[in-house]
Amino acid sequence: MEIEGDSSVESVIISYSGQALQAARQRETTTEFKEEYARRAGIEGTMSEAIRVNHLRRTRYIGLKKTHLQHLMTAVAINFKRLFNWLLGVPLATTRSSRYSQLMTNPIAS
Repeated sequence: MEIEGDSSVESVIISYSGQALQAARQRETTTEFKEEYARRAGIEGTMSEAIRVNHLRRTRYIGLKKTHLQHLMTAVAINFKRLFNWLLGVPLATTRSSRYSQLMTNPIAS
């Protein structure tokens, strides 16, 4: 950790170790990491929906039992919504691509 400062402003700069970064990148190439990340990537959409649509970030109740019940009911509501959309044939949303990737796939003819 480096500490830099001058007379008027002091700041702390934390530099990450190159060895730790390299070890983390090496870990990303393992099958164990890929399996773990696939599970996480699968739940991210569900958690996002629970937070955005059902306001799961804050609980309405006091106490763990009531809060747990709220989480269970929210999960049931999400599952029912998905079931009804599936029965009605509503297609899943497509993954948004960035403007840059859109440009690269459809380059402008010169």
